[in-house]
Amino acid sequence: MPVPKLVLAGIAAATAVVGGVMAAKSYREQGKQEQRVHDFNAEVSDRNAKVAEIESEQIKRVSDFEIAEWNKEANRLQDSQRLAYGKLGWQMSGSPLAVMADTANRIEEEKNIRTYNAAVSSDRKIEEGVQQRLQGQLSTLYGQQARAAGSMKARTSLLGSATTLFKSFATA
Repeated sequence: MPVPKLVLAGIAAATAVVGGVMAAKSYREQGKQEQRVHDFNAEVSDRNAKVAEIESEQIKRVSDFEIAEWNKEANRLQDSQRLAYGKLGWQMSGSPLAVMADTANRIEEEKNIRTYNAAVSSDRKIEEGVQQRLQGQLSTLYGQQARAAGSMKARTSLLGSATTLFKSFATA
């Protein structure tokens, strides 16, 4: 005995509905999972931004220490020059004075270079932190879009199933 056309249409419709519901659930879950991945990436970026800020502060501290040590060393050099010229009985004028002035200028120049280099390194770390924060915000946005896309695919799947259901009964 042949199966009535209406029964076959009902089976086809039920299968389409079940498949659509399963696909909708899968799309929603996929969107949630993608959002979790992007949220994790955003957290990592935020952490990296904090690390970059800490590194920037560390660069400043180390630089301040190194410059202080450099100043001590420079002062010892200048003291040695004065002592040497004094022991030789030279007056602090003319060539000895020019040499000491040149030494002072070089010391100041070196200090300025070190200060500048430390500031540039620190600024690079700060910029790295800003970039990491922006990347984190972008990851959060991607996660929200992935979740929304999953929801949209789920709705589309359910609508497609409903359409198949109605077509099945309309043609039966």
